[in-house]
Amino acid sequence: MTIKRVLLPLAGLDGARPLAECAFLVGRLHQAQVRGLLVQQPRLNFAFGGENADPELIRRVVEESHERIAKTRKQVADMLGNIATANPSVEFVSSAEEGDIGAAVTRAARLADITVVAAGTRHLDAAWQEVREAALVQSGRPVLVVPGAGVSEDHFDRVVIAWKESIEAVRAVTAAQPFLLHAREVHLLT
Repeated sequence: MTIKRVLLPLAGLDGARPLAECAFLVGRLHQAQVRGLLVQQPRLNFAFGGENADPELIRRVVEESHERIAKTRKQVADMLGNIATANPSVEFVSSAEEGDIGAAVTRAARLADITVVAAGTRHLDAAWQEVREAALVQSGRPVLVVPGAGVSEDHFDRVVIAWKESIEAVRAVTAAQPFLLHAREVHLLT
């Protein structure tokens, strides 16, 4: 297996920089394209509804939601643009969507060779959990889980395989082959 397309799904800006830097690192190491995907679900919370709902209040809530989404989209685009500029050898494309986060990430991850997702307490809100679950459970594709502090190129020098005689372990090792070939040390634990 080769890595030619790295998916970087984002649910917001908070804690996204270490993920993006890792995705670009993987892209650089494997001469792969990085595809940034920002997916946001509009949050429309109404204290009351029904036929007594104030149309002006509804309009303001919808407008504020769209403004929040546009602001986040611009902040993420600026952050990704800065990282892309610092990594000129990596082909980079980016898109943004509004709607069902899980469905969008699942679709995109199925077309990627690997998806970079966040671990840790900084990414516990519902949107980031949907990103992680879609990539890990729904896509059927390899996933690289990045700690909150991020990673450096040295992190890929030593690989540990926790082996169990199962189809899942075989698939995991096959998916990890590009990293195994890059590593200076590979340890097998049984």
